[in-house]
Amino acid sequence: MTELSVVLITKNQAWNISRLIESVLRGTLCVPSVEIVLVDSASTDETVELAKRYPVRVFRLKFGQRLSPAIGRYVGYRQTQGEFVLFLDGDMELLQGWLEPALNFMRTTPRVGLVMSTSVINLPRTAAQQSAASLEDMSFTPPRESSRVPFAAGGAALYRHSVLEQVGPFNPYLYSEEEPELCLRIRDAGYSVLLFDQPIVRHYDDATVALSSVLSRRKRNFHLGIGQAARCHLGSKLFWRWIKERWWGPAAGLLMAVGLGSAFLSLLMHDSIWFGLWTLALCLLIVCLAFRKRSLRAAFIAAFHWLVMAEGFLRGILIRPLPPRNFQAGAFLELVAGFDRHHHDVQAALDYIAAQFPGIPLLLAGFSFGSVVGLRVGCRDVRVSELIGIGIPVNSSDFLFLADCPKPKFFVHGSYDKFGTRKKVEEVVAALPGENKLVVVEAADHFFAGHLDEFNIAITAWLTGRHPALRSL
Repeated sequence: MTELSVVLITKNQAWNISRLIESVLRGTLCVPSVEIVLVDSASTDETVELAKRYPVRVFRLKFGQRLSPAIGRYVGYRQTQGEFVLFLDGDMELLQGWLEPALNFMRTTPRVGLVMSTSVINLPRTAAQQSAASLEDMSFTPPRESSRVPFAAGGAALYRHSVLEQVGPFNPYLYSEEEPELCLRIRDAGYSVLLFDQPIVRHYDDATVALSSVLSRRKRNFHLGIGQAARCHLGSKLFWRWIKERWWGPAAGLLMAVGLGSAFLSLLMHDSIWFGLWTLALCLLIVCLAFRKRSLRAAFIAAFHWLVMAEGFLRGILIRPLPPRNFQAGAFLELVAGFDRHHHDVQAALDYIAAQFPGIPLLLAGFSFGSVVGLRVGCRDVRVSELIGIGIPVNSSDFLFLADCPKPKFFVHGSYDKFGTRKKVEEVVAALPGENKLVVVEAADHFFAGHLDEFNIAITAWLTGRHPALRSL
């Protein structure tokens, strides 16, 4: 079984997608078996094209349906098979060193349903490309259990797959607040939520609390989530827990309801005192905010944000809830890239061999397209110590993933191989880290027709050179 699934959700994030995926590839080297699923919400930039260069299954939600982060997470989860599932947003970068201790706590504590962080590192999009973000030099303090989650990390969290199967995954009908709503159900089922003080991701975002950003979020219905979730739990024991935890939504709604009620009462009684009192209270609130924020403009924006939240809460609570199991995204979903079936075939073969020979390092070899899949899987699987690539098709496939693979690698190639020119193969191998060797069999084609003896000699020489005990066989 795959141990870890990573779900990435994106929309028009070509500016960050390579940084995100490469941070995940580096950060998951400590995990024996990993799958990465990317769900893109109809991007109009090069997000999908860039993602296709990596060992990732890429699904795209088409135009013609409602698009939201909750739908991306729901659809991505439905494509996973891992025992644990890590969710990340497209504007993030996984910090190196966070995942291993988080997984260790999940493995050793079955009642933990979710692990996340209390903070993130916020940076502008224009942040200079720095060395790989890392926590490896930091001492990790044990995580603490929380009954209320400060969702500072947003969509970055590690879940137990079996728990999501039990309580249900993200609600795809929510316009927002899908993570805290799911967390509420996880805790209600008796599972723990653990919080690390160490940040999980770098978050690249230029958004500020400005009038334009408030209006943009309103246009995308992002303020409806608190009200929608409250309506979903109306009549259940979770309703008041949700109201208590997401108090600012109901509070904003109450503020607007009082304002509308006072306006109606003033009109009814032909006396403006009631609406005047409400207006005075709002003005006092703005004055307090101005002192706190040291800016009258920021105070007005905050007050306007509260009014928009109030409208969103009231609109959301009026939306009739639908069961998540009724959600059908298949008709609007397409797989645009992925080695899923071949990847799982190779992984299953490794699992079988490792079970037959426990504790023994494995060698993984692949030919032609099989080398693309085999090298990808072998680089990531800690049980594989050596790799062989035969007739690697560098003309049609991208081997950039090998740049992060220090394991010893041996390549055999025919000088007349039409699927990979000699020059390009030499360039690929020369740029790789670690111990690498390339043997070019002169005048041989892709299948080494008429040159199998030379092919066998090259393979045997490399194997016996590394493992002298094989010479006696």
